[in-house]
Amino acid sequence: MNPNDGNPEGGEIPQPDPTTLVEVMAKQTQLLEAIAQNQGNKGQGNHAEFMRVRPPTFSKTEEPMDAEDWLRAIEKKLALVRTDEQEKVTFETHRLEGLANEWWEAYQASIDDPAHIITWKEFRTAFKNTFIPNAIIRMKKNEFRRLRKGFMTVQEYLNKFTQLARYAASDIQDEKENIERLIEGLRDELRGPMIGQDHENFQSLVNKVVRLENDQKMIEGFRKRRINLQ
Repeated sequence: MNPNDGNPEGGEIPQPDPTTLVEVMAKQTQLLEAIAQNQGNKGQGNHAEFMRVRPPTFSKTEEPMDAEDWLRAIEKKLALVRTDEQEKVTFETHRLEGLANEWWEAYQASIDDPAHIITWKEFRTAFKNTFIPNAIIRMKKNEFRRLRKGFMTVQEYLNKFTQLARYAASDIQDEKENIERLIEGLRDELRGPMIGQDHENFQSLVNKVVRLENDQKMIEGFRKRRINLQ
């Protein structure tokens, strides 16, 4: 084959200028670097935007629902920022401190495949299994079902009731059930007067029980003083 067949004028095929090739390659390199830098700046910008919404930190807790609260709060903060799935994991885990951060480092170290990318779903599952274990949730639910006022004050009983009720949401479908469950745990001298009444709402019941308890304490105080004066 004649090397000049591809040249209609029969002359030699012109070779590209090496200087021009170098310039083109240099421009392509600059373009790729600019794209990479832009992507990096985007990630940094997202993180700065995320920090501006003041995401809470998490270290450890004695109450599993506190961990659930943190997870929900951080998800709301992430929803305010345009992030991809990997950025969600990165941003959220940067808010872990103390014991929680030690857990996260150990979890990462336990993965054998160095190419494995931890997804947002995987992180949430692992976090819940560690800090919101189902066994503890069931234990707290049973504690709520057995809760009685006993010798606690009404306020102490209410605080405990509110704390444990979060673990037994399936037991309390509406405010009426909430009212009935609170009355059920009262001592006889408080429960009896409450059973026969209509309660406008849960807070109305609480106010009545508090007043009744205070009245009973005052009566008991008067009785003891009369005995001491005899």
